Amino acid sequence: MSTKLNLKRVVYIVALAAISIILGLFEIPWFVISGPFASFLRLDFSEVAILVALVTLGYKDTVMVVILRSLVRLSFKGFIPENIIGDMIAIVASLSIIMGFFLASKIRQMKVKPYLIEVPSDDIKINNQDYFVYGFMITLSLSIFMIILNFFITTPLLLSYYGLTERLTFHVFDFVTQTEYSIQSFLWAVIISYTPFNIVKGMSIMVIFLMIWPRLKYIEY
Repeated sequence: MSTKLNLKRVVYIVALAAISIILGLFEIPWFVISGPFASFLRLDFSEVAILVALVTLGYKDTVMVVILRSLVRLSFKGFIPENIIGDMIAIVASLSIIMGFFLASKIRQMKVKPYLIEVPSDDIKINNQDYFVYGFMITLSLSIFMIILNFFITTPLLLSYYGLTERLTFHVFDFVTQTEYSIQSFLWAVIISYTPFNIVKGMSIMVIFLMIWPRLKYIEY
């Protein structure tokens, strides 16, 4: 990779991480109280910048964007437990979206090199099947990974940190021994609390991205 291209790559990583942070500042309180933990949720569109990074930089550099975003955000907000847990959730959410995008691209056979390396000569054609496949795979991946993470680690840890348990707990099995929840009831509470949110988030960021994806080739690289 040439020095000029490598410099462009670094600039785009920093710029897209910054855009993701800025988009994340505009949070919409979640309006559906679907479960006991739903009131803590906030909807933002910072992941649109992560999807832009995927087609602009490729998968490896997009992971760098995700990591840089979290490090910068924690530097400003402070490395306190709730912020660290929040950004851990954000990292896993971004990685799950990357996974969903990868699987959808395989299904739709969309083989596009990162625009930083080669801008396609033909326009990207987005049809209804693309909207469905990309939206479905990203939403499915996001929902599954978030349920697993929130069930096993982050929700028990956060609730424990905020004083719901007598001692700090780092996983669900210790959490249920200190509360009235059973494994089954806690799993159900996690599913109904987070799944509607993840469906709306996954579909909304995908629709926004698919509208701007065909226009990204006209940006000067």
